[in-house]
Amino acid sequence: MYDHNFWTLDNLPPGPGLQITFPFQLQAIRPINNDFVKLEGNKLVYVKELEGKDRATANLGGFGQTSADYDIRVENTKAGAGVRIQGDRPLTAVALWSIRTVMAIEPYIEMNIPPGGEFTWTLRYDYYTLTPKQ
Repeated sequence: MYDHNFWTLDNLPPGPGLQITFPFQLQAIRPINNDFVKLEGNKLVYVKELEGKDRATANLGGFGQTSADYDIRVENTKAGAGVRIQGDRPLTAVALWSIRTVMAIEPYIEMNIPPGGEFTWTLRYDYYTLTPKQ
C-alpha cells in the first residue's frame, strides 16, 4: 500500500527551496536526474524549478525494518511551511514523482492480510511553519 502525498505548498512549483528529509541516509535505487533533484545525505533537494515537461522521479532506499524510518519532512523555505508525515509501519519502498505543478513523495508499506482478517495502520500529518533564518 502506498500514499501518493501530492504536495503543493503555497502554490509554489517544485524547485529550489523544496527539500524532503528522512531519518536515514538516502540511497538511489536507480540513477537520479541530478538536473532537477539531488541526494544530500538524508535529504532530497530540488536544484531547479520544474517547468514544461520536466519530471523528477526517484526510487529511494536506505531505510531499516522499523517504523522509526517512516518519519518524512517536506519543507519549502520559499513558502515558510512544512509537513511531517509519520507512519506506524515499516517502509518497504519510497518513490518520488514530481512535475511542474506538484511533488509526490510516496512511502510504501507491506500488508499481509488473510481472508477475513484485519489490518490497521496509522498515518499522522503535522503541518508547521518554518522559522526564518536570521
